[in-house]
Amino acid sequence: MNKRAGWFRRGAKLALVLCVGLLIAGCASKPRVGETRTESQSVDLGDAKAARVEISMGAGELGVTGGAEKLLEADFTYNVAELKPQVAYTGGTLVVKQPDVEGLPALQGITDFRNEWDLRLHDGTP
Repeated sequence: MNKRAGWFRRGAKLALVLCVGLLIAGCASKPRVGETRTESQSVDLGDAKAARVEISMGAGELGVTGGAEKLLEADFTYNVAELKPQVAYTGGTLVVKQPDVEGLPALQGITDFRNEWDLRLHDGTP
């Protein structure tokens, strides 16, 4: 009987640890709608004669036009912190992207998110 009680206690402890682990995993931070933010970013033209532009946006509204005095002039409006875009320009390549585009399935069920990008590029830079 004593061995059975020992196995039962170990099994109960294991079950408790597993339940707590699942509970913590289920409560992992999901993206949440928060305060709407509008941020502007720009990239100076510098000596650029040409630029490669890579845009990676998983969800939202994207507008790309010309007319910028700089290489890039952009306005970003979003209300989920995980959607905050990243802008980088190195080695002739301009990258505008969301930090983790493949993580966007976590947005399922969130219907009131905003993610709007208004990108303006320099007309004279091919």
